[in-house]
Amino acid sequence: LPMYLRFLSLAIFTVLLLGSNASAQLTNFSEDFEGLDRTSPTALSDAGWQGAASGLTPSGGFQFFAGFVAPNNIDAPQLSVVSDTASGGAPPVGNQGLVVFSDYNSDIHSGNPAFSLLIINIFQERTIAADDIGNTIEFSWIADGNPAPPTGDTITEAFLLTLDPNDNFNATNDLAFDTTTTADGALAMNSLTLDLTDPQLEGQILQFGFRNTAGGFNGSAVDYDNVQLTVTSPPICVLGDVNIDGIVNFLDISPFIGALTSGTNQCEADCDQNGEVNFLDIAVFIGILTGS
Repeated sequence: LPMYLRFLSLAIFTVLLLGSNASAQLTNFSEDFEGLDRTSPTALSDAGWQGAASGLTPSGGFQFFAGFVAPNNIDAPQLSVVSDTASGGAPPVGNQGLVVFSDYNSDIHSGNPAFSLLIINIFQERTIAADDIGNTIEFSWIADGNPAPPTGDTITEAFLLTLDPNDNFNATNDLAFDTTTTADGALAMNSLTLDLTDPQLEGQILQFGFRNTAGGFNGSAVDYDNVQLTVTSPPICVLGDVNIDGIVNFLDISPFIGALTSGTNQCEADCDQNGEVNFLDIAVFIGILTGS
């Protein structure tokens, strides 16, 4: 997709208008929507879901409109709503799910000549802390086609973004998965994965969720469920424990020699921590082995 569909400005204004969460270490997040009160218009916002809207001009220009808390529009099929089996919503899994739509009250759909398409984001937001650096995050979800599916030139996506507040909130990572053609009744579980290895990611904004780009009253609905953010820490590397049995002793000598001669970059054998296993690690390995 063109870069203007990557929602950089949208994310900038959303962060400024709604604010970001305090800088705390990322934790696992799971939402199956079963515990949300479908009768409450604040059901989604109470669970931390946010929203934002912007428009695309016929020439491809971008204009931000608004950031907002995600509504539970139980009386109108637009923006976002907690669907349920009892009302005929048929969520992907269980009794309740999330449907993300365009905003059909917008005059972009009714022919505003200044804009050709409306962009809607529904998402969760976090701040990446120092303790998150080195971890891996996976954003996963189940998608199901809606009985009133995307039509025309509508595009729907799941997305995972990191944004740098020290660089005008420009995106430093921008991952997207196209959900436009997900068939009704054909559950599709997919994910986006990002390694937080860059120390400059500390303090940056993480957003994950769903978006659509639509106009002319074209369909835009996709059903989502079982949304998860999984945080995985890298395995602990104990220098000198080349056989990885939790103890540095004489049993590590042979594996160390093997790592040294094979040219592997096994972290336990890289005793001087210079990123390479070579002769410079020998003296350090002996020191670790002998306790000196």
